Amino acid sequence: MNHFEEENEIDKGLKSMENKFRISEKEEKYILNEINLTIDKNGPTKIQKSPQRNYYIASIASVFLLIILAIPLLSNVYETGSNEFSKKTFNIAYTPVIQNEIDNPNKYHSLMTVEFLDEKVFTNTIYGEGTYKVNDDVLVLHFENEAENLIIEFKLKESDKAFSKYSAVISDVDFEITDNNKISHLKGLFVKLDKQMSIEFIKK
Repeated sequence: MNHFEEENEIDKGLKSMENKFRISEKEEKYILNEINLTIDKNGPTKIQKSPQRNYYIASIASVFLLIILAIPLLSNVYETGSNEFSKKTFNIAYTPVIQNEIDNPNKYHSLMTVEFLDEKVFTNTIYGEGTYKVNDDVLVLHFENEAENLIIEFKLKESDKAFSKYSAVISDVDFEITDNNKISHLKGLFVKLDKQMSIEFIKK
């Protein structure tokens, strides 16, 4: 066998092997599809959120929502406290010392009559206009003019008397003269304040 005959035999063998390994188009598509499925299954694993983390997020959102809902309610509570005085007039008077006069409102010694105009402002015919605030069971009256400041703090409780709204005591007083060259209008009220005596807010 010469050289050319050997090469011819080799070509025939290669072609025969090529024919044995040749696959149809349908088989080729099936194999490619299987390869793709295998790659997808072995691809990057999706990160799943922890159930515990989801619980924390839901809890925080719930608390935040409750705070938002509570704000109007708290605001309403504060306004209700102020409205117990708003648009009302009281004779703030000392309780009589004589026991048999306690149930007679005409025997109470008037300290001053206060008209609460709205939720912030009150007025008195003698001492003028001022501001007030209510914090729980404490009422604070603040008088102020060009020459002086007077702050009176009352500790309140519900009165057991039919003619009175509140029983009280004066818990704190702060009087300041800011201009000695002007006439004092509040000093007369200041000297009448007595922390030792009981007071009634008599309804007018």
